[in-house]
Amino acid sequence: MNIDERCQKLPVIHTEKTKWSSEKNDNNVLTLPYPIYSVDVSKWIDAFYKLELADVNYIENMKKISDKDISILSRDEILTRMTALIRGERFCDGLIAKALSDGSLEAMSVRLNEITHSQEVIDQNLIIQIDGIIKDIWVHNISKDYDEKHLLKEDCLKNSFYYHLRTRLSDIMEKHNIRIFTEYYILELRYRADIAIVQVDPEIKEQPLRNMVTNVFAIIELKYKSGYSKGIENEIKNDIWKIQDYIKIGRMDCQFYLAVIYETECWALNWLDKRQTNNWAANHVTELDAGFIDDKMKFEVHSYNGLNA
Repeated sequence: MNIDERCQKLPVIHTEKTKWSSEKNDNNVLTLPYPIYSVDVSKWIDAFYKLELADVNYIENMKKISDKDISILSRDEILTRMTALIRGERFCDGLIAKALSDGSLEAMSVRLNEITHSQEVIDQNLIIQIDGIIKDIWVHNISKDYDEKHLLKEDCLKNSFYYHLRTRLSDIMEKHNIRIFTEYYILELRYRADIAIVQVDPEIKEQPLRNMVTNVFAIIELKYKSGYSKGIENEIKNDIWKIQDYIKIGRMDCQFYLAVIYETECWALNWLDKRQTNNWAANHVTELDAGFIDDKMKFEVHSYNGLNA
């Protein structure tokens, strides 16, 4: 899950009055009163930690936003304020109780929910837009480059795809901090994706650059092969298993594209069968296929993701 998805799983906490303990315990000994938080509040605090939403630099970051109104706080600034409340309760009983009674914690909770859900809509629109451009590049730009003899094996195909993606996505790349990386390393699987279209957060100062990636929109795996052999077909099928691993083992929730130029006579251009397209590949995978049909090179799109049909 990305951070927006984790924020959406955090329960919305509502305004309430907190009960406080008595100044005397059962043995009639005087004690300092302390807040007795409801089950909902305790579950909210537990969820905040389990979802790994705490800001480790909240002390420094609070200095920057202490005077900001909740209505204009960003997602990360809300998480900073929430972290400060939860951590501050350890040293000052009642900080959360005050935020619960004056409505400020509910206001932060509601705004966090609204921000991350609106971002989800923006992300889906970007995915649809990127998907349409990728498919169009294959049918029109890559096929033209092939016909005009600009492509010589896989590296040229990758360079061509990268060039057209940079050109066609230029407007939204700047607006939404989108980047296109080749040989993008998927740490969890130890795979390198041929091309990845990702979103970065320029506010993150961590190095290396991959630590700035907050979202992956698309992964493209490329193959350019000539002549029929079982070994060549197995190389292409290895990319299918690779994409399956992205989805089933890596649990990556983005769009995947298998782009194959196969310079041999084919009876059909698609590689996935119905057992795959009706199961793990559904809603996630698109084939970008090219090969000879009746001695003529054809470029086709076989889409199983339900986008831009």
